[in-house]
Amino acid sequence: MGATLDTRSQSKRPRWHAFLGLAGISLLVAGITNWSLTNRQLVSDVVRAALAALPGHSILLAISGLVLITASYLLHLAKRRRSFDPEAPLKVMPWWSVVLASAFVITATWLTINWLLAVAALPANSSPIEQAKLRIDAIKAGLSVGAGTGGAVALALAMRRQWLHERTQAHQERVAVATQHDATERRITESYTKAVDNLGHEKASVRLGALYALERLAQSDEAHRQTIVNVICAYLRMPHALSSREPEQEGESASDAQALKLSAELGERDVRITAQRILSNHLRPSRPDGYWPSIRIDLQHATLVKFDFQGCAVASANFGGAIFIDTARFSGSSFDERCSFRECEFRGYVKFENVQFNADARFERVKFTRGATFIGTRFSGGTKFDSASFGATCYFGDVIFGGACYFSEAEFEGEARFGQAEFHREASFGGCKFHGETRFGSVRFYLASNFSSATFNGDARFGSVRFAGKAKFLDAVFYKDCRFGESIFLDSARFDRATFHQLAAFGGAAFHSTLSIITANFHEEPRFADARVSRKVHGGRLPQGWCISDTEDRHGLRLLVPCQAMDETSQEDDASLDREIAQEVVPPTKDQISRVEHADSVD
Repeated sequence: MGATLDTRSQSKRPRWHAFLGLAGISLLVAGITNWSLTNRQLVSDVVRAALAALPGHSILLAISGLVLITASYLLHLAKRRRSFDPEAPLKVMPWWSVVLASAFVITATWLTINWLLAVAALPANSSPIEQAKLRIDAIKAGLSVGAGTGGAVALALAMRRQWLHERTQAHQERVAVATQHDATERRITESYTKAVDNLGHEKASVRLGALYALERLAQSDEAHRQTIVNVICAYLRMPHALSSREPEQEGESASDAQALKLSAELGERDVRITAQRILSNHLRPSRPDGYWPSIRIDLQHATLVKFDFQGCAVASANFGGAIFIDTARFSGSSFDERCSFRECEFRGYVKFENVQFNADARFERVKFTRGATFIGTRFSGGTKFDSASFGATCYFGDVIFGGACYFSEAEFEGEARFGQAEFHREASFGGCKFHGETRFGSVRFYLASNFSSATFNGDARFGSVRFAGKAKFLDAVFYKDCRFGESIFLDSARFDRATFHQLAAFGGAAFHSTLSIITANFHEEPRFADARVSRKVHGGRLPQGWCISDTEDRHGLRLLVPCQAMDETSQEDDASLDREIAQEVVPPTKDQISRVEHADSVD
């Protein structure tokens, strides 16, 4: 549609070369007519005078017409060259172009001869011999001009012939390039097909050769890299291809069958490790000569052995349901788009140190059997660890969660360490089970944090934590010591129906907004030494035995003190006041007493 509109717009544009051609033809016809009528004896003197009075000389008119016709033709050629399509079919030169060229040569010759003959006849007093000689010279010069004009036409034809030759040569070159490209594609296709067929061979050595052949193809041909990566990933997603030989059919013993099975398993293990190594080696930007950028990998439900993805950079990755045997390393890697590890099983230790997740990261229902470390990792998008299982100690120290973070219903069998982590958006640990020690020291929650219904079977340490948003510990259960020392709650803090089986220490904590802890269940006396609350906190929402002092600090916060201490303080204040009043009352003198008694007796 766009091409049609463009063609229509071009057809509506003024054709200046056509206008110039018409003007040139008009001037040429006018010059020839003027010349012919002026020199004819049949025309009267009055007509010749009128024709002679036309602007310009007839020869000048004719030459101007030829110039305009030439310019029109050149403009036409330039326009055709701009819109030239090398793939367009070649147009045959029309027959009338030869007639037009011949007419042009004859006209130029005739005009030149007539003009020169007229010049030669100017000297009237010359002898007939000299005039004849001048006429002969004029005719020779006119014929020379005609020959030159014919040569110009021949040169134009030669230029067209050269242009046709160059076009033919360009076409042949394009055909050669296309033929070479087809040969290359055919060779690549044959090599690719053969390598893919060899991936299904029963011998491990043949499968290894097929992997290296695919690697060589991907390295040499960038256009097929993603396809070859998809093939390698598809091979890793396939189940183990063990030997299908039947020992009973060949009379082999049970021990021979077990040895054959073990050999097949070891061979397949080597093939898979080689396939993993090929992927990781070409996904590291530290290797500029062999790096494959913008690759997407799909290893869903794959079985990966000693997977080493350190320092790799990919566009996206999907490891959903994959099984990682032995240690898995992802340290220093980066994922530009969404990355999924949903329902993965890490049977060995896994390292995600200093990993960059530039989009959402999904870890729902992942099993970390031997522990995991995420120290220094950056999650720029949303992060989900819902229902994840951590079988040993996990480290999330110095991790930055840029998007919403969810650990709902996650289970931590070992220690859970989140020291100095930052949660820039909502963080949810609702329903989590912490079986080991839990450390959130110096963590920053910039928005709401939710620990409702969480269970802490080990010590829970929230020292120096900054809760900038709402903090919810509704129905949370702390079976061992719980410490919130020096923590800061800038928004509401709710501990409704929370249960503290052992020590609950809030020493030095600062509650800048509301605090709801009246319905919490303390099995031991809570500690609020040096804890401070704002004016918004109502004394009825505090645990039994704790009251708010009247003195405020520079932040408008008041200390929490035991109510008994406040009673003793008030009693001491009353006693001191009585003493001050007693000191102010002066006892009467003996003279005053005798005068009072005398007055009474007189009365």
